[in-house]
Amino acid sequence: MADKRLLWMGTARADLREFPAAARRLAGFQLRRVQQGLDPNIIHAFAKKARKTSRHDLEIGRERFRVLIATRKQQYAKEQPR
Repeated sequence: MADKRLLWMGTARADLREFPAAARRLAGFQLRRVQQGLDPNIIHAFAKKARKTSRHDLEIGRERFRVLIATRKQQYAKEQPR
């Protein structure tokens, strides 16, 4: 099976590049899982500075997930024979 293509949403790619090397490496492993068709352990990455995740970061994650699901449905519909 060929690897799936990654779709970067919003500022995700640029944000990830700002992370420390160890965090980038971990994210890379998770993204590789996605490309292989496996479930990731992360969806939205952000620099956590407080104990509680901000409402803003939670909403970004939710919105990106909604867009991802809609995109997958569109791609699936295009691949189905009529």
